[in-house]
Amino acid sequence: MHQLRLKLQALDRNERFDALLSVITNDVDFDKYADQEVAGRLLVDVMPECYQSLEAILEGIAKTWNASVEQWPIYLGRVLAMRPL
Repeated sequence: MHQLRLKLQALDRNERFDALLSVITNDVDFDKYADQEVAGRLLVDVMPECYQSLEAILEGIAKTWNASVEQWPIYLGRVLAMRPL
């Protein structure tokens, strides 16, 4: 996971968010839970800037997010709390 974190930090802020979000929105039938768990941990650890609206994000993950992956709402709560009202 350390190597993934380093590779993510080499990307620009939008690319970091997009890369991790794509793991959650991917509808390929592999082990979605395990993949989303790793992406969720990286989201919380790296805290990439979230440039999309909450509505767009929720629409994008509605069909694919495994609700057992608790890091995703933790990340959203933290990053959206930093946005100005």
